[in-house]
Amino acid sequence: MAGARGRVPRDIGKLETTITANDGTSVARERLAWPLETSGHPHIVDLLPAVGLGSVSVALDGQVIARLVLPTPQHPWQEVSITIEGQTFVVGLTWHVPVMRTDLFARGRSLLDDRPIEEVRGAAPPPLSNYEVWIGGLSRPFAVPRRSFLPGWMALVCIVSIVALLLIFSWQPRPSGLLAGLAAGVALLSLYLIWFRSWVVVLDRTHAYLLARPHLGDARRLAGFFGALVGYPLVAIALLVALEYR
Repeated sequence: MAGARGRVPRDIGKLETTITANDGTSVARERLAWPLETSGHPHIVDLLPAVGLGSVSVALDGQVIARLVLPTPQHPWQEVSITIEGQTFVVGLTWHVPVMRTDLFARGRSLLDDRPIEEVRGAAPPPLSNYEVWIGGLSRPFAVPRRSFLPGWMALVCIVSIVALLLIFSWQPRPSGLLAGLAAGVALLSLYLIWFRSWVVVLDRTHAYLLARPHLGDARRLAGFFGALVGYPLVAIALLVALEYR
């Protein structure tokens, strides 16, 4: 029964291995201490993540016997073989948010839920590219919204704001008075917000384009994204300068 504690026997040839586990629970799949018995001899396998080093030490009865790399989105599955009393076991780590999943295998089967290692390995998340991981925090990956570049109502606000600014600045090169200053401020703020939204839409579309083209490689995709990130405001600044000195 899921969640029930008990001793689960595992027949592994001449050795009998037992383990106490909360089968089926998320806590059991995140465990770092694995008490077990082989041929009646108690052992404990500890998984010791090294903070900041990106590695996990495997200790048998308090002595480190192996190390493996901490799983990451780019490499979501990591495994290492260890030997206990002549029997080979496999420690498997799966990248998972918020806590990685762990498992211990004897003769190719999980001591947690008896699944074959091939099934557990295949259930790991698909590996992501560096581009997907690095840019995922700046732009929304996998679900990029297909928003219109400039909706009708926003285009109308843009036109009204530009006309208002032209009228105000043609009337007074330096607007004075509460009403003129307020009108100019609202128009400028509206134009800035519209421009900022268009910048976000450009980044979303650039990100979607690059996600669909993994053959370009991480370096070229990163260059393309940051080109859009920096180039769009530079073009806007260049246009403002050109208008100022026309």
